[in-house]
Amino acid sequence: MLKRYRGYATTLISLYINGDRPIPDVLNMLRSEWSVASNIKDKTIEVPRLRLPLDYFPPEPGQGLIAVVAPEDSPVAKRLSEASDPLAMAMAMAEREFVRTLRAGCGVPVGGVSEALKGDLMTFIAGSASPEGASMAVIRVRGERSRPEDLGRRAAEELKRFL
Repeated sequence: MLKRYRGYATTLISLYINGDRPIPDVLNMLRSEWSVASNIKDKTIEVPRLRLPLDYFPPEPGQGLIAVVAPEDSPVAKRLSEASDPLAMAMAMAEREFVRTLRAGCGVPVGGVSEALKGDLMTFIAGSASPEGASMAVIRVRGERSRPEDLGRRAAEELKRFL
């Protein structure tokens, strides 16, 4: 669709979404258009990036985490424990417990992400969409960073009420 439009100045593209159109369909259309725009070789065209708010589009749990396995008494395990980030570990544990409690796998349309708050507090944002994308539920739960599994479990139980 973008291929037929070519300009030598800044071009504004407005997007109007019909209220009957499911959000996943709109996102798929935007991804397709983004792909076309990314393949255009003209360097004068800039494509804006979208930052989707977590309260509407929580990502799949566990994104951006790196796990390394080593024997407990090895020098590698000692070095890794020194480099480990306690906050990232708490967030990973909350997200893992969320997935475990839901018994969700890669084929289940759920998102869940934890965020640090001040002090010992964390929040967990979780969401799920119906398979056809007609409805979506997003919840937010707060808990203690020192008890991340409880936070993940409570988020899963709260989201289950909407599934």
